[in-house]
Amino acid sequence: MEITVTRPTGQHRIITDMQALAESVRLGNRILELDAAADVTEAEASERRKEQDAVRKQLDSLLKSVEHRTLVVTLRGLNSSQWAQITLKNSRTVQGRVIKDLPAIAKEAAPLMLESAEWANGDDMEFTGTEFAKLIDSMTDSQVNALMQTVQELNTPVVEIPKELTRLA
Repeated sequence: MEITVTRPTGQHRIITDMQALAESVRLGNRILELDAAADVTEAEASERRKEQDAVRKQLDSLLKSVEHRTLVVTLRGLNSSQWAQITLKNSRTVQGRVIKDLPAIAKEAAPLMLESAEWANGDDMEFTGTEFAKLIDSMTDSQVNALMQTVQELNTPVVEIPKELTRLA
């Protein structure tokens, strides 16, 4: 009987239209500004509610657009030798300390971990590891950092049941 280990999988969302995301945050802040106004007349409050409604409609439309431009990738953790090779290759020692190039690790590991991809609205898409590597090149630093967190979590999973969990059962 052959026994194998099922490596962990996880999904990671990548917004591909950062301009629309920034605009949606701006609109959300405007709604909050309009909501926070105090000491206004009834006429001013009425105008603010009208503006809030208009901004909410814009925000709703924009959020739907962002969702349609959000890629959801399913990643599977690498086996230990692949992960070790990638981290070793993208690490160096400086004054006795190991420095890891996390963006380089993410760029190399994530395409190898790719199981599938689809748009957040459920539309399937063909997406290769090579295309994923190119996408990573175009991502913002914060997006690469978030991807690296997912990559690390999937490649350094818990290997035993924590005692706290057995106490909860």
